[in-house]
Amino acid sequence: MPAVSCCAGAEPPLDAGAAARHAAVLKALADPHRLRILSLLAAQPPGAPLCVCEIEASFDLSQPTISHHLRVLREAGLVSVAKRGLWHYYALVPGSLASLQALLRELSGEGSAALPAGGPAAVGDQRLSRSRRPWPAGGPAAQARAPAGVRTRRRPTAT
Repeated sequence: MPAVSCCAGAEPPLDAGAAARHAAVLKALADPHRLRILSLLAAQPPGAPLCVCEIEASFDLSQPTISHHLRVLREAGLVSVAKRGLWHYYALVPGSLASLQALLRELSGEGSAALPAGGPAAVGDQRLSRSRRPWPAGGPAAQARAPAGVRTRRRPTAT
């Protein structure tokens, strides 16, 4: 009978290049201000980009900070920019989130049950709830206790 190795390793379905591309997009979306800017641009009708001054007026951030966030979103391929005279107009790139949506569907196992209404936090709360305690009563130290009647430390001797 041939030997079977339990440590043969599995090939991840996501190659390194695709993982790097998705990570760049996820990093761009990881900032709350950039996520809000992207939602503002996504709420616009198709073909109606927003001037940078309109974006700036929607946030309590300085113009250089808004420009930085827009640059990060542009470099991630999520927004496009068009210069008209002195002004820059930004729009969501059509289909830019499609590959990310496909990745999330793949990672979630398309046919699997959806997360509870509370999102990932609700899953974590359920896993750590008292009714499903990972350790027996008394915690992990209870397992390491010596049996009754067995001394584990010497008493100090009186001198």
